[in-house]
Amino acid sequence: MTSEPERLSPRLSWRESAERLLEGVPGVVSATIEGTQHSVSGVRVWYEPTWPVGQVMEAVHKCLTDEAKARLTATRFHAVVEHADRRLERRPRPARAPTPPAHLGSTPTASAPLRLVGYKIDEMQEGVIGVQVWIEWQGRTFSGAAVRPDIPPGSVRTPALATLRALHSCLQILYEGPMQPGLALERALQVTVQGSPVAVVSLTASENARPRSLTSAWPDEGAPGLAMILATLNAAWRTATRWLSGERPSEGSGLAATEQRFTLVDFEMDRRPSGDFDVGVRLTGNGGAVNGRRNGSDNDEARLHLSAAATLDAVRELLRLGGWSERHGEDLRYADTQRLRIGEQEVVVVLAEALLKGHRVPLAGATSADLGLERASITAMLQATNLLVADRTARMMWSARADGIEDSTRPVRACRLATNRQALRLSLVYRRWTGP
Repeated sequence: MTSEPERLSPRLSWRESAERLLEGVPGVVSATIEGTQHSVSGVRVWYEPTWPVGQVMEAVHKCLTDEAKARLTATRFHAVVEHADRRLERRPRPARAPTPPAHLGSTPTASAPLRLVGYKIDEMQEGVIGVQVWIEWQGRTFSGAAVRPDIPPGSVRTPALATLRALHSCLQILYEGPMQPGLALERALQVTVQGSPVAVVSLTASENARPRSLTSAWPDEGAPGLAMILATLNAAWRTATRWLSGERPSEGSGLAATEQRFTLVDFEMDRRPSGDFDVGVRLTGNGGAVNGRRNGSDNDEARLHLSAAATLDAVRELLRLGGWSERHGEDLRYADTQRLRIGEQEVVVVLAEALLKGHRVPLAGATSADLGLERASITAMLQATNLLVADRTARMMWSARADGIEDSTRPVRACRLATNRQALRLSLVYRRWTGP
């Protein structure tokens, strides 16, 4: 019978595969195994000093028994602290940037300074990939890494895990609460919506034993690793920024109260005797309030499409209030909505596109359908169009660059070039809001 590590990495021996699995355990830097799968005599683990050794070793034991299917009846475990690094020192939180006067039209930099600054995807050895992610928060850079077999599902989850570990690294140092909150990856997958690949990520965020689900999507334009990184960061950044800033969530939203975004005020559904379905969406933003309304057939699929399209109509009107113009070919188009099952959770994925100055920019959003399919379709469309609403989202997501990161391999260069090309394209989108 083929063991799980051998199935995932057919080119590696069981010991090598199991060691790669251990390197993916949070807090583990590297590991060595002595013996065979059915008689493991010794395990030596090098772990990061910022992680509790008991927690790390418990996770190592669970990984070996559950994933590597190892027999550990007479196994000696050794835990070794990896060399000290800058994360040992808990530094004071950076001072908050002053809030500019409202008449200047600027957004507070303290409310959303989290952004992707670089990433790196390497083939560690045949059949194994490693991903490193660098993020920045208020001028400080944090990194995370993950290693997995280069076949699904490992290859899909690896970029998401590396992104979460970069966020954990930031929280370990700067979170001021009594117990560090957590971000756990539930699902990471690639789906196709109307022929377009989309990365979808589902997380669980917990602070003070209060878990909540976070879901997001990002269109894949030929760089699946980058799409998965951005989907993960898009799902987590509001919650992580609120934790780092010490802000309380605004009532009913779970997001930072200072965040400027289009807000859903109300939506209504009306089933007519003729069998038609009417949906109305009311949004506020840019100093005004508008309604979007669509009418069509009364079935689950049609209601999803109508809710997303009505939301996009309202978003388009609010953008015009804030300076949006069609004189230069700027427009928003609805593409498709799709339902999918992620584990036990039903998720709605929305795909749209922005046309600006002749450039097509795909937009994607995803959210749980726990509160109803129609509301999920509305929320997913708001998430998809948030790139056009909040210029700080553009700066956080699309300023991805690799300044100062050693360029050592051809695959890494290809990833960086893809990042820079997309950043350049998206800069056209936000020039109206961010200036030259």
